[in-house]
Amino acid sequence: MHVVYTKRTSNFEKGKHYRNPEYFGRIEPRAEKVTIEGDFPAIVAAYESREIEVEVIGASPREEDPERPDLERAYEEKFGKTPSANMKTETIRKKLAEAAA
Repeated sequence: MHVVYTKRTSNFEKGKHYRNPEYFGRIEPRAEKVTIEGDFPAIVAAYESREIEVEVIGASPREEDPERPDLERAYEEKFGKTPSANMKTETIRKKLAEAAA
C-alpha cells in the first residue's frame, strides 16, 4: 500500500491512500511505501524505524538545535506526550518555562 501524507485537497491519484499529516498518530500497518509532502520529520522517523521506504517532497532544510532532543524529553516527561515535529524549539522552551512557573 502506498500512503501519501499531504495537505492537498485535490489532484489525488488512484491507487494511493492519502492522509493529512497534521493528524498523524501512528503508522499505517499495511504501508509498503510512503510519500510525505512537506516537513514532517516525526512521520519520516516512524516509518523509517520500520524500514519502510519513505520519499520526502518539498521539505525545507532545518538547522538542528543541539538542545532539542533534551527539550523534547523534558516536554514528554512534563506533558506525557512528545511535542509535534513541527513545533518550534523556542515554543517547546516557552511551554516548559510556563509549566515551571
